[in-house]
Amino acid sequence: MMQMTLPTGPMPRTASAARLLAAVLLLAAQQLMAQPRIENAVSFSASVKPGTGLQVGDVVTVTVNATIAPGFHMYAAKQIEKLDLLAATFELDPEAKGVELAGKLTDQGKREVAYDDIWEGDVALYHNQVSYLQQVRITAPDAVLKGFLRYQVCDDSRCVPGSYDVSFTLTAAPKKKTEDPAAAAPPVMPSLPAPAVQADTAARTTAQTVQPDLIIRRDSAAQVPAVPAVQEPAPAPETAPERSTGSLILEGFLLGLTSLFTPCIFPMIPLTVSYFTKRNRSRRGAIRDAAIYGGSIVAIFTALALLLSAIFGPAVLQQVANSLGFNLFFFALLFVFALSLLGMFELALPSSWSTAVSKASSRGGVAGLFLMALALAIVSFSCTGPAVAIAMGDAFKGKFIAPTLTMLAFSSALALPFVIFAIFPNLLQSMPRSGGWLNVVKVVLGFLELAAALIYLSRADLTMHWGLLPRDVFIGAWIVIAGMLGLYLLGKLRLPHDDQPVEQLPVTRLLLSMAAFWFMIYLIPGLWGAPLRALGGFLPNSTRDMGVLLQEEQALNFAPGGAAEDEVCTYPGKISGHLAEETPRGFCAFYDLEQGMAYAKANNKPVFLDFTGHTCANCRLLEKNAWIDPEIKRLITEEYVLISLYTDDRAALPEPVMSQDGSRKLRSVGDRWLQYEIDQYGSNAQPLYVLLDHDQTLLAPPTGYNPPLNLEAYRAFFRSGVEAYRKKRGS
Repeated sequence: MMQMTLPTGPMPRTASAARLLAAVLLLAAQQLMAQPRIENAVSFSASVKPGTGLQVGDVVTVTVNATIAPGFHMYAAKQIEKLDLLAATFELDPEAKGVELAGKLTDQGKREVAYDDIWEGDVALYHNQVSYLQQVRITAPDAVLKGFLRYQVCDDSRCVPGSYDVSFTLTAAPKKKTEDPAAAAPPVMPSLPAPAVQADTAARTTAQTVQPDLIIRRDSAAQVPAVPAVQEPAPAPETAPERSTGSLILEGFLLGLTSLFTPCIFPMIPLTVSYFTKRNRSRRGAIRDAAIYGGSIVAIFTALALLLSAIFGPAVLQQVANSLGFNLFFFALLFVFALSLLGMFELALPSSWSTAVSKASSRGGVAGLFLMALALAIVSFSCTGPAVAIAMGDAFKGKFIAPTLTMLAFSSALALPFVIFAIFPNLLQSMPRSGGWLNVVKVVLGFLELAAALIYLSRADLTMHWGLLPRDVFIGAWIVIAGMLGLYLLGKLRLPHDDQPVEQLPVTRLLLSMAAFWFMIYLIPGLWGAPLRALGGFLPNSTRDMGVLLQEEQALNFAPGGAAEDEVCTYPGKISGHLAEETPRGFCAFYDLEQGMAYAKANNKPVFLDFTGHTCANCRLLEKNAWIDPEIKRLITEEYVLISLYTDDRAALPEPVMSQDGSRKLRSVGDRWLQYEIDQYGSNAQPLYVLLDHDQTLLAPPTGYNPPLNLEAYRAFFRSGVEAYRKKRGS
């Protein structure tokens, strides 16, 4: 590689030996920044089960075991916080015959979930080892199972996209109409190809699909024919955040406690407990009746979750929970409940139901107590319904047991006071009296329902890409809700059920209003791009239209040639597709190598070749923290022509092609860019920054990222490329 040259010309008289030494040390530090090399960070093995007795229609499981190098991590097959672009995936090769995928890729291992500052949300990942499992259905005898696992392996400084190919020949007997124990299928004969990259590493990854035209140069003389534009598939819908079972149980219990302090239930506690004590001469009998009554409440609400889970099954529930219809239904449901709680109208089940159940409960015994509990559930529907809707809406995104445990926690909190006061009846005297404060609890719950309804509308909006609730609009709506709640708690707003004005503010109500205003103030910076990490699972992702992070504000005040920022990317005929949305705000990039090189030559500028990826966290880190440096941004936007090549671009090539060395199959645009990076610069990791003359000769050794971030080293890197170009071109 070409050695980096120091700036030429006479040294200023004010420069000291120390300054010269510092400059040399900076260049040395730049030389030591992540140098190009092939990273072999993961090794694979694959198997398929069952291996014998196969018939057409059977489902086999392909297992890909990955051993991850120390310091690196791989992403799970199912991601959290709408970050599905990071997830590992399994796809069938076009050469596969007689097989079809049955379900989605799953994973097994010691799964970790951690908040990622770059992606502004929780990511699910694995260290050391992980197994990916994909079910495949056999549809014809003599099936050929060929597929590939797309993945990404990263450490603190680089990410390596890749794919691992698997190939098995599956001989299956035709599906029998009757059992014939005499016939048996031959055993499965596995045939594993060589891994996709040196040793066990591969060359492709998951990412959002884009639509560029590509022309790739293997060297300064030879050219590869252009790849025509590829039609962009419809983007996969974003899934709702996945919640842990523990958090769902806690949410259900808290919602149950909240429901207790509503006008529908709270007045019933002393009346019901008094009924138990009066109908029983002994304290033991009162406790027994209260326990049966409380157990009936738990059984009724938990049975609802069990019934839905049993009818639909966990797979259907999860699929429905991530669908457009589910999110719109729950938005409408919670919105209507919110209006009811705020006093716009009353929601209640038919009065004939409660009347019939109340009459039946007079028969006494266990059946009577159960019917009393059912009557409570029916009568209190207008207060418990909204809480149940929130709890079940979140729980259906979990596994089979999550809805059941959530409603068990909810109903246990609801039944607990009846049992406690039956055991300790003297505590009834210390209960606060019913009054206007119960309506305050109901209204507060209404505001919370309104905020929760927007979450489901946002998920539907993200799924369909309507653009109704981008992040700034969503946050603005929550700011208004929090502000109105604070004003209501202070007594500055009155709703239909508020009979009297607030003359004296209780301390509890004052503290709650302070919390509402604190939350409103916390949300305000989010309008300008602050991450709001505590709410990462509920907010839409940041967009480039809403603004930028506060730390970037100063760096984005200028653009090349003094043009307005919206006019920066005005290269004539520039091929971009949707890749322009990936380029950091305030920068303009080519996404076609030959087109960018031609523009650089026509305008007598050097080239900044940026090997990057949609799913490359360290690429985003440098863009957010280094590119925005005023000097670095000026150099990139004014001195260089930026060409960004996405090595995880999922746009399919017209036909898969083999790499020049015959070691791997290139299926996507990203595969070709990654192979180009490997062939030309001996690296398969991103980010990789290459400074070139427009004849593609190196102006400085390529570099990447090696923490901690050294801004001065990157400044020296980009300066050195400009100086080398001027020296070479004589300008």
